[in-house]
Amino acid sequence: MSRVRDAVRTVLDQGLVARVREGRLRDDGQWPYGLRAVVAVGCVLFVLAGVVALVSAPIRSWSSLSVPNSVTSSVPDGVVWLLTFLLGFCLALFTVAAIHGPWWMKMIGLVALALLLGIWSSATVVGSAVHTSTIARSPVIAAGLTVLVVVVLTVIGRRREPAWWEFPLVLGLIGLVLALCTLALAETSRRLGYRMAPVFLDQTMSLLTFIVLPAVIAAGAAVAEIAVGVTMAATRTTQRLAAGSWPYVVLGAVVVLRLAQEVRRLSDFDVANSGWRALVPAVVLVAGFVGLGWLVSRLTPLRDVSVAELPEDLSRISIGVGAATIALMIPVYVLIFGFQIVVSLNPSYAPESVDTTPWIDRLLDGFRVLLGVILVVVGLWQARRRRPGLALVLGSTGVMFFALSFRLLTGYRWAFWVDPDALVSVVTAGIVVVTGWLLVTRRLSRDRALGLAAVLTLAIVLSMRSVIADPVAALVGSSGVAFVLFGVTWDFLTASDWANTTGRRIGRSTRVLLALGYPLLTVTVVAADVLIRRPQTFSAVNGFAELGELVLGTALLAAAAIVVLSAVRGDREVL
Repeated sequence: MSRVRDAVRTVLDQGLVARVREGRLRDDGQWPYGLRAVVAVGCVLFVLAGVVALVSAPIRSWSSLSVPNSVTSSVPDGVVWLLTFLLGFCLALFTVAAIHGPWWMKMIGLVALALLLGIWSSATVVGSAVHTSTIARSPVIAAGLTVLVVVVLTVIGRRREPAWWEFPLVLGLIGLVLALCTLALAETSRRLGYRMAPVFLDQTMSLLTFIVLPAVIAAGAAVAEIAVGVTMAATRTTQRLAAGSWPYVVLGAVVVLRLAQEVRRLSDFDVANSGWRALVPAVVLVAGFVGLGWLVSRLTPLRDVSVAELPEDLSRISIGVGAATIALMIPVYVLIFGFQIVVSLNPSYAPESVDTTPWIDRLLDGFRVLLGVILVVVGLWQARRRRPGLALVLGSTGVMFFALSFRLLTGYRWAFWVDPDALVSVVTAGIVVVTGWLLVTRRLSRDRALGLAAVLTLAIVLSMRSVIADPVAALVGSSGVAFVLFGVTWDFLTASDWANTTGRRIGRSTRVLLALGYPLLTVTVVAADVLIRRPQTFSAVNGFAELGELVLGTALLAAAAIVVLSAVRGDREVL
């Protein structure tokens, strides 16, 4: 039992604890005075926002709701001040980071601060038409003073490390502006009989959603990252400890478990949704991954690739891929919106006569193909630079974007779609065939048996991708929120290592503030998304988290499978 206990401890340490230990924010004595307190408070607020998101259903049942006349949303009054404070704290983090960043970061930070405070304070001017009290004028004055102070700090604060008093000063000024705005909006609400502050907060959070969507997309791959880390750690531990016929027993057990999953899936088989329209893309997708692996192996050897480092390679590109995905959507909707404006100038125009949905689908598919081409080309370029792990992750992500646009590539003749279950079935069939062939030819060594078992384990994880989210969602009453929070937390704990070094243009303190501020803003927006119900719109947070799970998560599992199968082909141990 002690041997098994040590093996389990080793797997957990290598697969989970090591990622957190190496990727978290670390204070090794080089943080300036006061930064540790800021990070500590930020972490507490991070946990608080996550808990609020998880218990959103009870909070809504206990709070009175503000509903506008258009009935487009319902905002719990009890969380307005909390969300406003979280918003102010995030804005203060970004502002102080911008003050001590390069010139372009200073400009972005100053513009963002002026826009947000200007929008909030100008909203109180509407109330000044009804009354001209000091409460109505004070937010505008405070906002102007805050921007002026930040400009002065930007000019005189050229040294990289912020002073201990800068963050409390900026936070106090921003908090004062937001508090005065909330009070002024409440005063206007009493006079007009209409609650403006909750609805205005809803609009602000809706705009901020687009900023955090790249992080939400990246969070979708958290389960795949953990699966790859734990599976490979278990494989390496088994390689060291297993002797005799134990590797074959492990392979047999995994094959039986995977076949049992497949039998259960086929018992509920739906021909319309899981028939040949899902099977054909799965076969083509597997062929695409095989071709990618062959191309990368021709440019650089795969024998030295460590599967455990693939999640780190993915974390390096996930935010960028998410940002590119969102950026490619902007011109699509701008074109559609412009078309609607031009067409509406026609007096005989009827809005219901033009359906822009097919146009949006085709434009989005076209941009996805373009993004896929770029990722594959960049991946092959990385392979030529002897970075095979990063090349596989980039290329696999590009192949997944091709798969999402499969209907465009076929001219929209057939209703093809990507079904992860069909993909798992194709992979399972291929592994079973390879295993049988190695058995017949007596070439199934212990290393090959464990490698094939690792690939099947990854297939099992892909087939159980929703098991983590669904039970928790049933308990908290908000579908997918636990999955998103888990992913954001995992990324914060494992992908913040870039903030532990000092760059040539961006200092360490600035990096720490950014590494804390973006996840905190993401969790704040997620909490607002589940607290504020919008019946006429879908949840962008859940939808893009599922997109990240499908694209980035599947790409990571595919890259890991390619490396493992390369080791199986060469009869080597999995690194």
